[in-house]
Amino acid sequence: MQSDALAGFGLNFGLAFQLMDDLLDLLSGPDITGKPRGSDLKSGIYTIPVIHALQTNPEFRAKFTPVLKSGLISQDHVDEIADALKSNGSIDYARLMVRKHSDIAFGYLDSLPRGRAVSEHGPSWSSGPRSTD
Repeated sequence: MQSDALAGFGLNFGLAFQLMDDLLDLLSGPDITGKPRGSDLKSGIYTIPVIHALQTNPEFRAKFTPVLKSGLISQDHVDEIADALKSNGSIDYARLMVRKHSDIAFGYLDSLPRGRAVSEHGPSWSSGPRSTD
């Protein structure tokens, strides 16, 4: 059914979008996102990279749980946490999840019938690998 394909696209594209937002919050500053780097952490929001590290990395959990629970997260903490997330593979994990959900989303679009726009301009979503870098 077309409605199922569109729902699958919307769900997975939304997940990929949110995961990318999580990454941008940790890796980019206000010039890219319009908000200070680490604003999710400072607001007490645990995003996928942080959750992944807390679940899979005992050293990260031991070192940063007290800071995260305190709610008093400085920019130095944000920098240290972001560096740890890069080195422990949690950033790479989140990038992999962006790619996975993007691929699933665009797979749903591939299942839809071709319309005039696709016939005339080609399926831009099927033009090869997409990068999350």
